[in-house]
Amino acid sequence: DMEEARTLLQAQKRKKAARERLTEAMESARLALAAAPAAPEPVVPEAQPEVEPDSAMADAEAPPEAVAEVTPAADAPTVDAPAGEAADASAADAPAPAGEAQEEAQEVEEGEIPSLPDNAARDEAMETASQSETASTGKKRKAEADDTDAPIEETAPKLAKTDTLPIEQLSAMLSDAQKALAAAVAEAEEAGLPAEELLDAKAQQEDLRRAMARNGLAEAVVARTILLLEAAIAQAREVGLQEAELAEAQATLAAEQRKVVARDLLSLACDAKDIPALESAIEEAEAAGLSEPDEIGPARVLLAAEQRKAKAKQTLTELGEADTASSAEFEAALQECLAAGVPEEQLAE
Repeated sequence: DMEEARTLLQAQKRKKAARERLTEAMESARLALAAAPAAPEPVVPEAQPEVEPDSAMADAEAPPEAVAEVTPAADAPTVDAPAGEAADASAADAPAPAGEAQEEAQEVEEGEIPSLPDNAARDEAMETASQSETASTGKKRKAEADDTDAPIEETAPKLAKTDTLPIEQLSAMLSDAQKALAAAVAEAEEAGLPAEELLDAKAQQEDLRRAMARNGLAEAVVARTILLLEAAIAQAREVGLQEAELAEAQATLAAEQRKVVARDLLSLACDAKDIPALESAIEEAEAAGLSEPDEIGPARVLLAAEQRKAKAKQTLTELGEADTASSAEFEAALQECLAAGVPEEQLAE
């Protein structure tokens, strides 16, 4: 019994130590993830607004009977009211004073007055009371706003500012956190902690892998090395990053691969000393973004030399075929060919 108790106590101590180490590792992972750039939000396409039918078309589609019902007849006879009745009606339609109208409206609402003798006067009283209440509410809200000392800018929510670590420092921080968390999870599993206690830690491991993949993409883009870019893109796809996060690295990889092809074309054209090939290779090198003095410069010098040779040979050939060329012109053309670097065996031909 004592041996079993001792074993149980040791197991409990191991679990406690494993929990403490796991907590520390998870805190380090949290800090590392907080320093890493956050994942971009997925782009959700905006819903297209529904197009309401044109009012003119709606009127055009209305049946003629409905239009006829709304439009009064032009030939309807006008009945003139007697002068006394007209005066009574004018007096009844005249608006009551604002105070009396408000009191009457309040009495109607409280049930003290069962009804008003005239519908128009009743509606006017209710409208006046509503306007008075609205004005009172507006003054109250303005007074509350005037009492507030904080300006509008201060009451607006402020966005948190985050400082981005250098790529190399962040890479080391994420790597250390990943190693420490992996060791803590392994120790916790060996100590016999239940799987439920390890769910958050394993989720953090996946988050760290994705953060390291994003940082690897950024590091490869800065280095502009084909091998690093290919490895970073493969790692990003393995951890399940979105294709939009790979776009910059893929564009950089395509640009660097195009530079490699452009360098090969320059090398082949320089070896062949062919003017059309040199012109085409230089054009592609410029489009690929090769450096002008170091990579394209030698090809330009060679192209100029080959163009001078070709022009000198052409001039000498034309003078040889012409019957009117003087010996001085022929001698000058011959010297130009030698200065341009035309081989003597070609001159003999």
